[in-house]
Amino acid sequence: MAFDSSGITPDGNLGSFGSAFYVNIPGATYNGEPVDVILTAGHNLVQESKKLTENLKIRLPSQELYNIEPKSGAVKVCPAYIEKRVVKNDWGAILIPKGAARANKEDYGFEFNLFYALEGREEQDPIRQLSKSNMYVGGYTSRAQPGHPQLSTLKDMVPSKFRLKYKTDTEQGVSGSPIWGISEKSFTVVGIHTRNDLSTGKGVRLSFDILQQVFEWTKVGYYSRVLRANDRPYFKEGLYLRFTDYADFGLVHLGKDGLNTSFDILPAVSITGEDLQFVFRFIQPAEWSEKRTMLWVHWEPDRNRATLSPTLHPHCLVTIKRNGTQDSLDSPFHLATVEKNMILCLESTNIRHHDHYYGTIESAGLYFEKNSKKENKVLFEKPDA
Repeated sequence: MAFDSSGITPDGNLGSFGSAFYVNIPGATYNGEPVDVILTAGHNLVQESKKLTENLKIRLPSQELYNIEPKSGAVKVCPAYIEKRVVKNDWGAILIPKGAARANKEDYGFEFNLFYALEGREEQDPIRQLSKSNMYVGGYTSRAQPGHPQLSTLKDMVPSKFRLKYKTDTEQGVSGSPIWGISEKSFTVVGIHTRNDLSTGKGVRLSFDILQQVFEWTKVGYYSRVLRANDRPYFKEGLYLRFTDYADFGLVHLGKDGLNTSFDILPAVSITGEDLQFVFRFIQPAEWSEKRTMLWVHWEPDRNRATLSPTLHPHCLVTIKRNGTQDSLDSPFHLATVEKNMILCLESTNIRHHDHYYGTIESAGLYFEKNSKKENKVLFEKPDA
């Protein structure tokens, strides 16, 4: 990508430039239209005067220039960076009509992975583990030809919650480049290169906060939702998944009264050509005695139960299986675990209406099975719907 705030020179070159990259976020939209998501350094998009960069263009491998209009609202900068230009906030995004500026329509960009967005303890940090294999930064210098970015290997990676430090040699123009490695055979981005000081590179970690902000901008994911079993006419109040602070596992609860359970369902792993993988983040009720920063739903098909975990784990991953693109986002679906592809079911066998005389009606009625039966569909609802 090329950035120009001083016009095009007589020989057709751009006055100033930087790098950027596509990230694969299936279902991303802006103003109701499908978009491609481009990430870059914030200082490529906004000047110290807090004015957005003008004459913003993408230089394609064909040498064509694709114009970006900042006033359209499709140029986004980390809100905190506009106020204070510090490294951890030095990032931004550009949202353009899907396929408009991609040289290869089948190339959707780098994959993202929420596991690398969350900081781990020292040697256990997932980025530090990934860096044991080769990691790279690649972008456009004045000598690089469109479609052929300069690639540099990173060494001595030191990740923190919001930033990355590493040894590398880069040149002007590489700011905004992806910091990436190969995870599960996919080119996976974990950060954005921002600057280089005496062979020490600095970058923004593609953190949970950044991904969540991008998801909100592009209307991806489901926020503050309850999970309900579909099509149970005998239980018009609805059967819902509930977690309490007195039980070690999830329960099936009759009705929304006393449910007190909701989730953010967030994109977690993108793999081109495959279903987007999601995780359930539990929204903790205010009255819970022990508060955690984050709790994730951990699906356990072998034990027919779901639990809450402070650690994100591969068993937390699920896919949402709908009947093709004709289904709306509010239509029923099958929820399948990524590992073993088991379908979640909310069972009503042990729930009886007359039990309301004894108080809350709920039971350990969660289980998993292999077949995608119609009666096993679920749907998301808003807690107050």
